[in-house]
Amino acid sequence: MHRLSHRINVTESITRRMAILVVLISLITAMLTTAYQSYVAYRAGVASIDDVFGIIEVSHLPQLTASAWMLDRDLLEQQLDGIRRLPDISYVGLTGNFPWAFRAVGEPQAAALGAARQPLFQPVLSRSFPLTHVDVRDPGASKQIGALRVEASLFGLYSRLWRTAFLVLATELVRSALLAAALIVAIRLIITRHMSRMAEFASRVSIDDLDTPLVLAKKPRGRQDEIDALANALNHMRLSVQSEIAKREAIEKISRQMTIEKEAAELANRAKGAFLANMSHEIRTPMNAILGMSYLALQTPLDGKQRNYIQKVERSAQSLLGVINDILDFSKIEAGKLHMEATEFALGDVMDTLANMVGLNTEEKGLELLFVLPPELPARLVGDPMRLSQVLVNLGNNAVKFTERGEVVVSVEVIDPAPAGSALEGNGASVMLRFSVRDTGIGMSAEQQQRLFEPFSQLDASTARMHGGTGLGLAISRQLVHLMGGQVGAQSEAGRGSTFWFTARFGVGVGERPVQLALLAEQTPMVGARVLIVDDNATAREILAVMCRRLGMRPAEAADGWDAMRATALARHGGDAYALILLDWKMPGMDGVACAAALQNGPHPPTVLMLTAFGRDDALQQLNGTGVVVSAVLTKPVTPSALFDACATALGTAPAIVEESHLRTRHEVLPTNRHLEDLRVLLVEDNAINQELALELLTSAGIQVVVAGDGQQALAVLATQDVDLVLMDCQMPVMDGYEATREIRGQPQWATLPVIAMTANAMVGDYDRAREAGMNDHIAKPIEIEVMFETIARWASARGG
Repeated sequence: MHRLSHRINVTESITRRMAILVVLISLITAMLTTAYQSYVAYRAGVASIDDVFGIIEVSHLPQLTASAWMLDRDLLEQQLDGIRRLPDISYVGLTGNFPWAFRAVGEPQAAALGAARQPLFQPVLSRSFPLTHVDVRDPGASKQIGALRVEASLFGLYSRLWRTAFLVLATELVRSALLAAALIVAIRLIITRHMSRMAEFASRVSIDDLDTPLVLAKKPRGRQDEIDALANALNHMRLSVQSEIAKREAIEKISRQMTIEKEAAELANRAKGAFLANMSHEIRTPMNAILGMSYLALQTPLDGKQRNYIQKVERSAQSLLGVINDILDFSKIEAGKLHMEATEFALGDVMDTLANMVGLNTEEKGLELLFVLPPELPARLVGDPMRLSQVLVNLGNNAVKFTERGEVVVSVEVIDPAPAGSALEGNGASVMLRFSVRDTGIGMSAEQQQRLFEPFSQLDASTARMHGGTGLGLAISRQLVHLMGGQVGAQSEAGRGSTFWFTARFGVGVGERPVQLALLAEQTPMVGARVLIVDDNATAREILAVMCRRLGMRPAEAADGWDAMRATALARHGGDAYALILLDWKMPGMDGVACAAALQNGPHPPTVLMLTAFGRDDALQQLNGTGVVVSAVLTKPVTPSALFDACATALGTAPAIVEESHLRTRHEVLPTNRHLEDLRVLLVEDNAINQELALELLTSAGIQVVVAGDGQQALAVLATQDVDLVLMDCQMPVMDGYEATREIRGQPQWATLPVIAMTANAMVGDYDRAREAGMNDHIAKPIEIEVMFETIARWASARGG
């Protein structure tokens, strides 16, 4: 680097500037002092004149009034002349109803100037005094006979003020000049000569020359002043610059390395995104066929074993799809594109979904799945049922995964209830619910709990090998819970199970409240009826006992079949026999079927309801094989409404409809949508199996379907045939769906034709890419049947309208 010049050109001296500043400050101070003293003298002069006015009013006014009443002209003139001789009085005038005119003493200046033309400092002060005669015979009566006007001149006061101000200002100016001269000499000796040397030193400093220090005249350590401190600071700055240059060179080296690593990471991230997109598409395409064909197969007549096999195939496919969806959801969360819906739903439907999706895993591992639902739960909630179900299923499957024996208990608690009447009034009320999933599994240590909810994290390497999983479920659940306005956490102890909990806020749905089970129970024989709950799981017995009490029954508990036989015999001999027995199927020792057979063969057999956490068909098959008759078989987890209906039926009362579900099950046959029967749809799909599946689903709803194998064939079909809507796959040979859609939008006659992407591309940017190409909507594969028909119906209605 080029070194700076050693010579400093000073264009304006600090000494001169300081001297000028001192003079200006002194001058301003002198002027302010002069102004203040002048003001004080002015106020004193005015006060003196006011004292003269007071003397006139007290001493002269009564005599003047008496002379005016007596019409003594000579005396009046003498008195007026006496007032004129008082200090500073310049004018005295008398007015009134007199037979002669009085000669004014002096010239009335205030009247001559006028109110609007008076100067800033008026030359006179004036005062008027009324001449009032008081009759001694009637003191209450008085009469004004004239007025006295007096003016006092201020010219003498102003002259004194000017002389005082001149003397004060001259004195201050002389003092300021002497002070400035002394200050110039002092600053020159003490400050500026050292500052000039420091400036020359600073001009010599450069990156290439940081080794020469600044040296001033040495002083004892106890006598160093600010100049010495500044010199030391400059030397320290020189050393700091040397250190900072070394640090910056190291940082620049690291920055270059980080730039290289960042570019490599971005390249790897793009490769990861492309890999995820490709794998998602390649997995979703056959998954669509598996789930779709399973759905179609379940609509056909099947025996129990065949239906069981296909249902398990479908559930396994759904589990695999869940892994893919976890990865996609995590990708959406990272991109900030995951949004929550606000729709009305029944919590019972979400719990049914949870039982269906988690029940298979609990059945395979021989675990109990139990629900605890309080009676004060709102009938309808407003929120995102799919995301709520996703969190519950995630926590439920996690609990089952790490539990080898025992139970998984899902509880719901109202921690912030909605205002009374809000469900009927629809006033925007909300409720905070706390969900908890407790298991009896392996538990976690405190160290392991610290790593919970982190993406791609397992408790340890052996956990991933033993239990599987992506490590994304809890991380995604935490983000979903935050979007629902709640918090998530866990309590656990190694070897003693875990409890995962989360809170979520929901709106309260508008609509009729459900009939309370307790009120319905009063219309049946179950109120007051004795019921024996037989289950080897203590938690299951406790939950069922609470439900029975809420229905008005009197529950008792037994831990196995032998205890049930003994309790039944004692109750019968005591004259208070059990009306119902809730009997678990799988128990150690005497199981439920054997116990039911023994009770059935005994005297006065009670009514039995069989409970099972395993396959209902298997329980029925075993019952049929032994000839044992039970009133009903309930699959755990048992809900209050299911228990009510089963008990009412067993006691000879038709079950009441407690709450109608507004969500269909997956295998319920969709009703024919009348306004879709005449719809003509172009299906663009290159995969033969997915083509067959979509064709079967669409034609079953009465839709007329035209099939094309790629985008080019689709354009050829549109050129010769009229269609109402296009279902467009995106990745196809010859011409993909994006290019085909752009070609369609380029033709004016197809500008309003609805084009819906029906594709396995379900990554974060795929929806935006579809819309940018001109597509109206997006249906992800594997296809959700109801979502597909709702989307088709919406766009068909929009075009028809």
